[in-house]
Amino acid sequence: MQPPPSRYVNTLCASVLALVALVACRDVTHERIDGWLETQGGPERLQEAASDPDLDAALRAHAARNLLLVRGAGAVLASIGEMEEGAQRAVVGELAPRLFEDAALEERMQRPSSTQKEAKDALFELRAYAGPETKAEIDEFLTDWLAGGYYEGRAQAGRISGQRIVRAIGVQAAPALLAEARHLIAQSAREEGTRLEIGDRLLAGLVATGSEDAVAFLLDLVTSGATGDDSLPARAMRALERAYLEPPDELEPPPRQALHPHLDRLASLARAEAAPAQVVNSAVRLLGAAGSPECIEPLAALLALDHDEDAFRWMVAQRAVRCGGADALSATLARLPEDVRYRRGILERYVWKEALEADSRDRVGKAARELLGADSWVARVSGVELLGMLAIEEEAEADAGRVRELAADRALLLGWDDGPSERAARDPKLSERATEVAQALEKVAK
Repeated sequence: MQPPPSRYVNTLCASVLALVALVACRDVTHERIDGWLETQGGPERLQEAASDPDLDAALRAHAARNLLLVRGAGAVLASIGEMEEGAQRAVVGELAPRLFEDAALEERMQRPSSTQKEAKDALFELRAYAGPETKAEIDEFLTDWLAGGYYEGRAQAGRISGQRIVRAIGVQAAPALLAEARHLIAQSAREEGTRLEIGDRLLAGLVATGSEDAVAFLLDLVTSGATGDDSLPARAMRALERAYLEPPDELEPPPRQALHPHLDRLASLARAEAAPAQVVNSAVRLLGAAGSPECIEPLAALLALDHDEDAFRWMVAQRAVRCGGADALSATLARLPEDVRYRRGILERYVWKEALEADSRDRVGKAARELLGADSWVARVSGVELLGMLAIEEEAEADAGRVRELAADRALLLGWDDGPSERAARDPKLSERATEVAQALEKVAK
């Protein structure tokens, strides 16, 4: 037999070599994964290995960890996001311990490197793909990472803030952060004469956990002068207010239930005559942030105080109605003293319009009809005015009749009208206003 032509031999050899090369590329090992860190085509091979469903989870996790080093968290998250749920949990379960090692800090005051910050941020982002056990381990590690050193510095390290991390972890993060805060308060002065203080980031992180104990701790800071930091009471109060009323764009407010055990303390701060105005105002706003119905009674009770500042009264009334809507109208208006001169425009701005913005027209209308029979003239005239403002067409005729029942009401509307009109020079009777509103409603009915 004649030997095959050389061109056939060359073709056969080339095919064999290509097959060998293909097998070699498919033979992924931990050693090769580490070797790809140093090769020109390494990042592409790491991406392929991390995404390869035929590889076991440990190899894919190793490749993902190295991919993080060369291409960042975005490439890793893209690969994991395309996996089946079971594969995601398995790979993240293998990847998390590797990132624990990369992110670990040994010294309390150690400044995190770029690798450590990237690993920490990646761990947080991988929580979404982790199984329950791995997620719990990640949360424990991240909490220790933040609170195991100087929180104020660590909370701003990396792309993801400490406040965002502890808000996601929740109340489980609170004990470690509370321990860190108490340590800072108790520590002795350092040799150079300075001491680390509780910073605004730690205060924000404590509130973000949504822990009742954290809220209690911050309120203790407000009322205690034993911390050695004169700025701390106002900063603690401001941290509470910001978390519940002005949270950063990417964060939801903490659960309002964390405020509920502390409503009496907040009410005490709101009525404390010696308290700074900032603390008083923040306490009122936080009572409103507690949500309905819990917010209504503490705020309404403040309206009965003999307070020198009109602005305080209207801030409280506004917060009560803004929080409780129609449900807050009766309690709020009943507590407003009747011997005060009320301009109509003030009640409209701080009570009536707030109710209309906070609740449905039907619910406000129902509450307004109930106010017509109230003992307080402030409440009765508010019922009249609200029905006039609503002017619900299908109820207009009946509402006109209800309002006309007050046509004989002799209560004086103290300070009611503004401007140069004849009636502004005297205090009109409730009967006059009831008649005017009833006539307007009758026109709507027609």
